[in-house]
Amino acid sequence: MEEKVEKLFLANSEINSIYNKSNLESKIENCEFDKKEKYKYVDITIFPKSINTLISFAEDEEITEAPATRVYHENKTLIENSSIQDRIVEHFNFQLKGNYRNEGLAKTIHKNELIIYKANDIKEIHLTSASDGVLVWLFLGYIFINEEEKLDFIEKINMGIRAYFREILKIKKNIPKISNLEDIKSIKHKLCPKNKMWFTQWFQKNMVETFQMYKKVI
Repeated sequence: MEEKVEKLFLANSEINSIYNKSNLESKIENCEFDKKEKYKYVDITIFPKSINTLISFAEDEEITEAPATRVYHENKTLIENSSIQDRIVEHFNFQLKGNYRNEGLAKTIHKNELIIYKANDIKEIHLTSASDGVLVWLFLGYIFINEEEKLDFIEKINMGIRAYFREILKIKKNIPKISNLEDIKSIKHKLCPKNKMWFTQWFQKNMVETFQMYKKVI
């Protein structure tokens, strides 16, 4: 039965291949189908490989705080064109544990996701991001679905940058102000200081909120 349904969706083997290509291993914990609404829901537990030549990981340790959730839709309204319904995937719950951050894992996994998604004619990725993850996804080409959420994020990140400069960097003057999201790239180096807590880590502890983002698969 599963094989017949999976013809409409990504097969579990293809999902697992995303992480195998990233020098990781994965296991599908939950897999649910809704044939009427035409979607497939999976929870994915991601582990380091036992022998890893890229990064030294502890064996059998999950790299995320919780299983990554993916929902593959056969027909869902596109953000780019609300008059069209097509294949999209929703991403939830991808938060790397502290010791797996800043190693380029999110970027590598995302690159492999795009390859698989494009091959399966998925048009968009719809993402629910934690506040600290927004910066990562922005640098990977995601944009806010809602303009009001974007403006709210810019306001909150300005508040965060001011507090971070004062508390962590001990800088109280000439603190940069973000007018638009492109400005973040110009101060990225200041948000990732050596031998100090990075801004994303500080932001995670001080701001608990989620934002809706998306990216066109090209």
